[in-house]
Amino acid sequence: MEKTAYGIILNVKIIPESSKNEIFKKEKNFLIIKIKQKKEKSKANKELIYFLSKILNIDQSKIKIIKGKRSTKKQLFIKTSNKNIIDFL
Repeated sequence: MEKTAYGIILNVKIIPESSKNEIFKKEKNFLIIKIKQKKEKSKANKELIYFLSKILNIDQSKIKIIKGKRSTKKQLFIKTSNKNIIDFL
């Protein structure tokens, strides 16, 4: 995770087609997140953004995939200055 003036950059690895949506594991440089949706037609990406917006209690429009739209490894930008979110991640 990297803090910027406007939010944070977060590296994630997703595991699509899981039994439930959950933050599975925190590694040194990224989070591993399980997603129920299949990795087709951006369904897993949409589900990832929806899931993170709910657990972080922020609007979906504040989360953008900046790298890895077609990969299980992604880099996200989360527009926030909320210290609680930054500490949580």
